[in-house]
Amino acid sequence: MQMRESGRVNLLTVAGGCMVLVIAGLFFIGGESATTVASRFMSALAKQDPEEITKSSFIGTKTPAEAKAAWKKTFEYSKHYIFEWFVTGSSQPDEKNAMVKLEVKGNADSSASYGEKFDLALRKVDGKWLVDVRAMSHDMYPALPK
Repeated sequence: MQMRESGRVNLLTVAGGCMVLVIAGLFFIGGESATTVASRFMSALAKQDPEEITKSSFIGTKTPAEAKAAWKKTFEYSKHYIFEWFVTGSSQPDEKNAMVKLEVKGNADSSASYGEKFDLALRKVDGKWLVDVRAMSHDMYPALPK
């Protein structure tokens, strides 16, 4: 066996470090995943946060100000609605569309409530994933904006 000299670097270590940096860079350049955006949207929906939910969704041709006003109206109407949710899967049929599968337990404060399966449609708009509110089921959340 040959002894290593002090100060020499193993090329395999350097190559591995470079690969880690390249992979990390791809995650930052590629932007957020559809699942990440869907999770942020659902958290904002549960917290009834009009600022955050407006950033992660679109409602047809509404401007951000109109969408925010619509969400405020929705939250006023459903201020006592409590639900639990979790992501069960996702798929991306093409580069502009994705579907995140959820299980939502509406009226979570009731012992009679149970989880139901829903799909959350996302579209890539200006390079960012956004939840398409028009495609959401009204069974999932009451009084969704139109």
